[in-house]
Amino acid sequence: MNPTTRKNSVYLPCVAWWRRGLVAVCAFVVAVVLALAPCVPASAGEAGLWYIDDLGVRDAWAQGITGKGVKVAVLDSDVVSDYPALTDADVSYKLVLKEDGATRCHAQDHEDIVLTTDEPFRKSSDILSTHGTEVVGMIVGSGKGYDGNPGVTGIAPDASVTAYPIDVSKSNLSDSDATCMTDSGRGIAINRVLSAAIDDGARVVNMSFTSMQDPDVDTYVKALRKGVIIVNARWNTNTPGTDDLVGEPMDMTYFPGTVTVSAVGPEGKLSEGPSDTKDGNVSFVAPGTRMLIPNSSNPKVLSADGEGNSYAAPMVAGYVALAMQKWPDATGNQILQALVRSTKNNPWGAGKLDPEHRYGYGQPDVAKLLSTDPSQYPDINPLLEAAVTNSDAHEETQGMYTDRTDPIWKKTLWADTQPFPDKINVQRDAVKVGVEYERQKTAWAKVEQCRKDGGADCMQYSATATADEADEFVPKEVKPGSFTEYDYLGLSGDADGAGKDGAASASSAQEATWLGLPVWAWVSIIVAVVLLLLIAVLAIAHHNQSIKQQKRAE
Repeated sequence: MNPTTRKNSVYLPCVAWWRRGLVAVCAFVVAVVLALAPCVPASAGEAGLWYIDDLGVRDAWAQGITGKGVKVAVLDSDVVSDYPALTDADVSYKLVLKEDGATRCHAQDHEDIVLTTDEPFRKSSDILSTHGTEVVGMIVGSGKGYDGNPGVTGIAPDASVTAYPIDVSKSNLSDSDATCMTDSGRGIAINRVLSAAIDDGARVVNMSFTSMQDPDVDTYVKALRKGVIIVNARWNTNTPGTDDLVGEPMDMTYFPGTVTVSAVGPEGKLSEGPSDTKDGNVSFVAPGTRMLIPNSSNPKVLSADGEGNSYAAPMVAGYVALAMQKWPDATGNQILQALVRSTKNNPWGAGKLDPEHRYGYGQPDVAKLLSTDPSQYPDINPLLEAAVTNSDAHEETQGMYTDRTDPIWKKTLWADTQPFPDKINVQRDAVKVGVEYERQKTAWAKVEQCRKDGGADCMQYSATATADEADEFVPKEVKPGSFTEYDYLGLSGDADGAGKDGAASASSAQEATWLGLPVWAWVSIIVAVVLLLLIAVLAIAHHNQSIKQQKRAE
C-alpha cells in the first residue's frame, strides 16, 4: 500500500506494514495508528461573528429558518453538556462502544477520566471546553458564555443535535483528545458510531476530525442510499491533494459522495495554514478563520483566534440544516444538488468545480440556497456522481468504482490507482459505490418517466424512497463481467471468491497476495527466516566446538 503524503508521516511506516499483513509485527503500534488526528485550531486575528453577520445567516433567522426539526449528528470529542451556549439547545448525547454490552471507557493513561453510556458527556466542574463542545456550539450554540461572557454561536440554533463522542479530552485544550479505552483496548470504532447515527435518523452528520481508521464501505453506502449528508473537515495541512474530485474510498475525509470542506476567511480566501493548496477532493469552502473559540489560558473567555478546517465543516452542516427546514420535502441528494448550485466567489460558474481544484464548488451562499426549491433537482448525489464519472474520465483512476473485471481482483482486497498525483488506495468492495450511483440514476429515470406519463407521487420511485430495496438492485450500465452477486452484495470472506475474468482495469491492482502481502514477498521472508535460523544454528555449533577445543587444550 502507498499511503498518501497528506497523512502524518509518523504513522506511515506502520500503516504500510499493516496493509501488507504484518499485523503481528505492528500490533502495538496499530493502537497509535488508529488514534484520531483532530483538526486543531490555529491562531488568527480580529474579533467578530463575521460568519453569522456577513453571510446571510441572521436574515435566515429573521424568516424563522433556524434548523428546527432537523436531526444532526456530531461525531467528535466529548462535549461539556452544561456549557452555557448549549444549555438551552436541543442536544442529546450517546456513547456507542465497540463491544456489545460495554458501558464505559476511559481516557488512555487517565483512568479517572471516564465516559459511560449513562453519562456520555462531561461537566464544567471537570473541564470547561473541548473540541467537540466548540463544534457542536458552531451548529446550535446560543452565544451565551461563562460568567456573562460571549459564548460560541451556531448557524442552526434550533436544530436537534446528537453528540457521539469518539474520543475523550484530557484538558481544556482542543488538541488534548485521547483514545477512550476499555479493558480490551480501544473502546470506540468510528464506523460503528457512524452506522448508529444513521440508524438513529440523522439527516446530517458532522465529522470535524481526521482518522487513520478505514471507512467501512457498507456503512458509507448506507448513508448514500438514505440521502444522509456527511460533512467532513479536510486535513489541516497545505500538502496538495488529488488532481480532480474522484474521492478516496479508504479515507474517511474523502469518501465518495461525502462533503469535504476547507476553511476561508472573511475575504473568501483560503486559510494559509490548513487550506491554501490544491485538493480536487474538496467540495466546498466555508468560514474557518478568525473564529471565536475559548482562550487557551482562560477557557471562560472567547478569543477570535480559532483557525482550522474543523470549524468550516459545522458551517456547512448548519447551512444544510437550514435548507432542510426550509425545504422539508427535498431529499438529502436534492439539498446537495441545490448546494452545489448555490455558491459565491466562484467565477468559474455555479454548479461547476473550480478548475484549479482549490475551492471545490465554492463558498455556500445562504440566501441563494434558501431561495430555490431543491425538489426540482434529481435525487442523485452530485458529489457521488462527480467522483464516479471523474474517476472514469482519468486514465490513472479509471475503474475505481465501476470495474472489477481484472482477474487480479480475485486475489486481493485492495489496490492502488496510478499516481494522481499520489496513488489512491481502493478497496475491492468500493465497487458498491459505483453500484449505488447506478441505482440512483436508474431510480431517477423512473421518476422522470412517471412524470412524463402523468403519474402521481412519482417520487416514490426515487433512490431515497427505495433505499430499503437497494440490495435488490442489479446494475446494468456497467462493464460486462464486472459484477457478480458476491461482488456487490457480499464481498466478505475468501478473497479468491470474487470477481470475474475480463478486460484489465486501468487501476494498478496488486499481484497475487496472502494476508495482503505479495506471494513473492512471503517467499522472501520465509527464505530470510530460514537463513537466519541456519546462521544461528551454525553459530551455536561453532560456539560449542570452540568450547570442546578449549577443554581439550586444558
